[in-house]
Amino acid sequence: ALASKTLCIPYDWDKSNGKLTGIKSHFKYISWLVATLWHCVVWIFTTAMLLYHLTLPKELGNSDQATMFHCFYVVIFTTSNLISLNFFFYRRESMLFINSLLYFNKRYEEIVLPKASKQLDILGMILLFLIPSSIWSNFIFLIIFLLFPHQPQYIFAYTNFSKDSLLEILPFSLEVTWQQFHATFTAYFFVYTSVIFEKSIDTWLKAITYDAEALQVHLGGSSEILKIYRCLQLLKALHNRAYRKIVTPVFFGCSMSLMIFAFYGTIRFYNTIPIPGYLIAPVCFLTVLTFCVLLHQSSGIVYESSQRFLQSQKKHRNLEEKKTLQSLYALRVYVNDSYFVRQSTFVSFMDVFASSAMSLLIAF
Repeated sequence: ALASKTLCIPYDWDKSNGKLTGIKSHFKYISWLVATLWHCVVWIFTTAMLLYHLTLPKELGNSDQATMFHCFYVVIFTTSNLISLNFFFYRRESMLFINSLLYFNKRYEEIVLPKASKQLDILGMILLFLIPSSIWSNFIFLIIFLLFPHQPQYIFAYTNFSKDSLLEILPFSLEVTWQQFHATFTAYFFVYTSVIFEKSIDTWLKAITYDAEALQVHLGGSSEILKIYRCLQLLKALHNRAYRKIVTPVFFGCSMSLMIFAFYGTIRFYNTIPIPGYLIAPVCFLTVLTFCVLLHQSSGIVYESSQRFLQSQKKHRNLEEKKTLQSLYALRVYVNDSYFVRQSTFVSFMDVFASSAMSLLIAF
């Protein structure tokens, strides 16, 4: 309701059941239910394949390398599907955040953010592409599995193979490559979207903090500055609801699993894996490290900029504007109900992340 009133979003809030009625015309609930059930079916098939290939003789793929590669594939496949499933479960929060962000940029894009608005429009279209692409990817994977039920999924699990076996294994290799690309691209997309959004918010905060007088003349009053900050506060709340439920638990949990499998595979098969295989573990760790740096730095900058803005707005305000200021708060990115990201928390977070990964690796 606040989003529709503040940002002029053309969605109606049904007070009787507390749902957004405008989303129903775009995404029918039955289609989301079918898609969710379809993901669950393919997920069951993936687990069944792992158990099936563990029973095969070694000449057909039940080697240690084949098992390791298959487990690695299951983790990547699960990462991609969990993100898509979370979008199905929390579609209202994610779509409301995206639409609110686009409407906000279209409303004020001529003042501060013309380039960022175009970038966010493109990112919104990519997001709508990711969900159906995951469904079609699972469909293709299931068809290939039914066509070749007795073949292993990894061409790299074999040291000797003929042309006939290559033709049978090639479809699996292409599908595995697509699944890995889809999971990697999805993770990069969410991190890039979050960083672009945080930079846009930081640009707005600097504009209303340091160029407040010019914006007051352009917008027609000092109260409009507080309205802009209230819009940013609302967008940040929607961003927290969407990304805290969708990205944070799935991304960091699956990233830790990938790191553990990579280190375990390097230690367990150090004398049989090819030389490029030794790069899997450090690349996984550097990827997670880079994502954490980007997310923590951008979120910490927004928190400090919002605090600076609130401090600058406490002077020379009338009674009504002071009451409005009391309802405003610093923009924070919450990981859970009590912890929010600062720039100084990155080192402690990575220490906990690395120690947990090493403990699980020792348990293996």
